[in-house]
Amino acid sequence: MKPGRDGLGDPPPKISVVVPSRPHESVERTVSSLVAQTLQDFELILVVDSQLRGAPWARNRGAELARGDYVLFSDNDLEWERDALECMLETLERGRKEGLDQNGMRVGYAYPAYLETHVPKRWRRFRSSTRGPIGDVDWDW
Repeated sequence: MKPGRDGLGDPPPKISVVVPSRPHESVERTVSSLVAQTLQDFELILVVDSQLRGAPWARNRGAELARGDYVLFSDNDLEWERDALECMLETLERGRKEGLDQNGMRVGYAYPAYLETHVPKRWRRFRSSTRGPIGDVDWDW
């Protein structure tokens, strides 16, 4: 057992999921879909911004508290596919094993696919049979 980042001896989780929220906003959909993940090696950090400093502040605060090898930022109204964390972790780990890219950078990127519909602020899930950063297309700056 390796020591955790908190110094208490608990091993850190593989993924820290940071969910910013404001008072009185429901996080039920997001939390329920995260609890049902096929990969359970994660911690959930819910940051309630009671002083309304904004989502960037809440994400940064969650990142400060994160103990995981990877940090995932999630909006508080997303419903995650049951294997989303598992697929993203697999993609990031594969990228880590492949080493540096042609520019000498180590880049890990995983992206869940959503498409905007013609109705503003309405999103529909895009289902793909492929797995990878963006439909198995290599990341390109």
